[in-house]
Amino acid sequence: MSDQAIRKSIELLKKLPRVCLGNIKPLKGTLKNKRVCRGKAAFSKQSKAWHTDGRQMFPVGVTSIDKNPFYMVNPKEDYYKNFFLRKQYYPVSLLSLQRMIDLGLLDPTKTIDFTDLCNTKIINIDPDKNFYGINLVDEGCDIFQSKINIEVQYADELSIAAIEKQGGIISTKYYNKECVEAMENPPRFFERGVPIPRCKLPTSDIADYYCDPSNRGYLASENELSDARIKTCQKFGYLLENYHLNYTQNKKELELDDKDYIKKICLKNINQNDEINKLMKLKKGVRQIWYGLQPGWIVDFVSKCILKPTDEQLKMYYNKE
Repeated sequence: MSDQAIRKSIELLKKLPRVCLGNIKPLKGTLKNKRVCRGKAAFSKQSKAWHTDGRQMFPVGVTSIDKNPFYMVNPKEDYYKNFFLRKQYYPVSLLSLQRMIDLGLLDPTKTIDFTDLCNTKIINIDPDKNFYGINLVDEGCDIFQSKINIEVQYADELSIAAIEKQGGIISTKYYNKECVEAMENPPRFFERGVPIPRCKLPTSDIADYYCDPSNRGYLASENELSDARIKTCQKFGYLLENYHLNYTQNKKELELDDKDYIKKICLKNINQNDEINKLMKLKKGVRQIWYGLQPGWIVDFVSKCILKPTDEQLKMYYNKE
């Protein structure tokens, strides 16, 4: 080999990379071609489907070699049937309600509803998670001492008795999802410039609850609510106020004087403060979601005015019960 060839070889080695495992070609016969299994052969014992890395080779929904999806292999259970459609209600105890009143977050001289409870910023409700209101539970019923007019969406019998024992009024009312979104944050709803929604009637699965006077449902009549309040006070042993009942009508039906009437229906007394009577007799309409505001009205924050519909068809739609 000439000197010129040696020099060229040395210069070429200077430019080439170093020898390592990454650039060494393997010997012939050391590596075997991988076998790709398709069809029924993919689930044979010789394939990778029997190993950890081969689990992704199964079809969608199939977790075993018998090719049955998981929803056909497992037995049918209806525990969570239509779970995503079920309504949730945020639990609020009488203890926390009394604490909000003591801290000044709630005013007992005014009506309390879903909007007032959300404005305390203690209750965080997300309507997108199927929250449809408040569930009043009986925790702290022995220490509750406020006379209030409250509206919730669910309440048990002991919670109802605890509020009426202090001379308060409780009612349960249903709100659809659109109304819950509006009541959860009223300023944000009014800034959109849309009419106040018309509250829908309860769905078929909970319609019986709001028609039952023992639950103080808003679809029950006044006479049925009066009878239910009498039964509850006799069951738990406390006296009622005159605004709990339709006093004049019931008195004429029973044909009793004041003393006998008080003993008959377990009243404390008949003469009460007019302001308290007005507060306790306040009640929303079936389609109404805020006190003093009717469905179809538009609240303008910029002009500080209320726009009411003038078209006859709109009036018929929003005023129809």
